[in-house]
Amino acid sequence: MFAHKRYLMPTGQQKYMQFVARRIALLTVSVFALILGTTLTIAPFSAAPKAHAASWNEIWNDEFNGSANSPVDSQWQFDLGTGWGNNQQETDTNSTANIYQDGNGNLAIKAINNNGSWTSGRIETTNSSFAAPAGGELEVTASIQLPNVTGAAAQGYWPAFWMLGSGIRNGGVWPNIGEIDAMESVNGTNVEYGTLHCGVNPGGPCNETNGLGGNTPCQGTTCQAGFHTYTVIVDRSTSPEEIRWYLDGTEFWHVASNNPGMDATTWANAVDHGFFIILNVAMGGYWPGYPTGSTQSGAHMNVDYVRVYTANGSTGGGSGAPIGHTIWLQTTNNYNYVSARTDQANTPLDANVTRVQAWEEFDVVDAGNGLIALRAHANNNYVSARKDQTNSPLEAVATQVQAWEEFVWLPQSNGTVALQAVANNNYVSARTDQANTPLDANVTQIQGWEQFTWGMV
Repeated sequence: MFAHKRYLMPTGQQKYMQFVARRIALLTVSVFALILGTTLTIAPFSAAPKAHAASWNEIWNDEFNGSANSPVDSQWQFDLGTGWGNNQQETDTNSTANIYQDGNGNLAIKAINNNGSWTSGRIETTNSSFAAPAGGELEVTASIQLPNVTGAAAQGYWPAFWMLGSGIRNGGVWPNIGEIDAMESVNGTNVEYGTLHCGVNPGGPCNETNGLGGNTPCQGTTCQAGFHTYTVIVDRSTSPEEIRWYLDGTEFWHVASNNPGMDATTWANAVDHGFFIILNVAMGGYWPGYPTGSTQSGAHMNVDYVRVYTANGSTGGGSGAPIGHTIWLQTTNNYNYVSARTDQANTPLDANVTRVQAWEEFDVVDAGNGLIALRAHANNNYVSARKDQTNSPLEAVATQVQAWEEFVWLPQSNGTVALQAVANNNYVSARTDQANTPLDANVTQIQGWEQFTWGMV
């Protein structure tokens, strides 16, 4: 889907016009390939498909089982606006006229023409920590029926199911932070595209602004006439690491960390971190061209489910913690970031900041025996759960790791993480019964205030 205007740097916006000729050329070739009855693949693909991991753990899902015309739940947030760096013509809204649960187990995203002004919908997961553990795999999959419109009536339709690296929410630069397009399709053609974006724009290891992509047609029913399963797997269990794309369980494309021109830093920056998921139906843009008077209003993408799995692998003694990386933590109840200190010394940790800067960055340190320590990136001190008394709030004041600085990293089934202080076996809580309560390790069970989303800086 390329640019994400909500996070886009100005220099990136200036470069997107280069996208026009390349994508139009690509689309033209794709259409000719379909006419000739052939399947287009953008780059050579010869490796035998790699089997899925033996066992998967579902860490997040949305089955969209809400009542008819109900909005999405708090697992999602709306992207409101227009353009998005790709010259899209629709205005994305939070109206249930555009994006709603249909009462039959589906999410619908509908594009509507209002006297020449298009509206549609675009949502992204609040959770941005969907990551392949080191030595393991991440699978993100969805069952989707594309807008059931073809030919001239489909001109400008651009549905997508894709992911952006979590760093984009905190000032990271596209495409360095990584974008994985699990599914894109344009203009009602029976073709789905899968693409990785990385590195620099233009050019670089991912050949931006095109990215590294492949495509395939839907079999049986067309992508528009029925539901198909679109899957992407980030595989860090193999060397080289890989990203693989599947349509209805059949692999059609992959990109590896040893692709020609790819370097370890570019790959790690694009792949080895958390992502968030985006669903949208764009209308028009540099790739599909623009709606015309023949474009049909009211076609919608139906999403039966979105599911996220991880398999095998670990870092930090089996904990799944991102040892050696700098991360941020965000509460699931108020969506604020955990800050180690604001404007004075020895300020307790608090979840009261709306953007990530130096005091919101923590280094994850291996404390041995499957435990971790958190070191405030701004002052190089370790987060201590308690010093010399009970119920002391967490502070980044320790210069060495002992019992009170050791934590268990506990991944939760919803994709969040909880932290358990080793010295007292209590869980770290962001807030209990009032606003602006400092973080404390004083809770004996995990509920909302004890769950954190996280991402790598």
